[in-house]
Amino acid sequence: MPCQPELAADGQNEWSASFERQIIPEFAVRVTGVYSKRPQHLAGAENLRPFGAYSIPITQPIPGPNGVVVAGNPLGTITFYEYSPALAPSSFQQPMLINDPGANQTYRSFEWRRASGSVTAWM
Repeated sequence: MPCQPELAADGQNEWSASFERQIIPEFAVRVTGVYSKRPQHLAGAENLRPFGAYSIPITQPIPGPNGVVVAGNPLGTITFYEYSPALAPSSFQQPMLINDPGANQTYRSFEWRRASGSVTAWM
């Protein structure tokens, strides 16, 4: 792969907070929240086969859970795009890592739990 000095390092930031409290004897609660962000996400790109080269539409029926297309095709079809066979040889392959701002990921999670009964050694 070509060397790219302008490529930012892939990373991940994650923050979490948790609060646990016994409200009354035999009853306790816990609240937890997590926020995770993955900026500067690295993605692969083909330098010699750009996105515009994928111009041949191919439509296929969607198979059922067992991998078989049901008669009448109730699940519909899916269309994907392929590149010209002239761009298939390995001479048109030059993979490169890029920072794709559209691929940045953010996750949020929230959980709460209550415990009743003996909470001397809970969760």
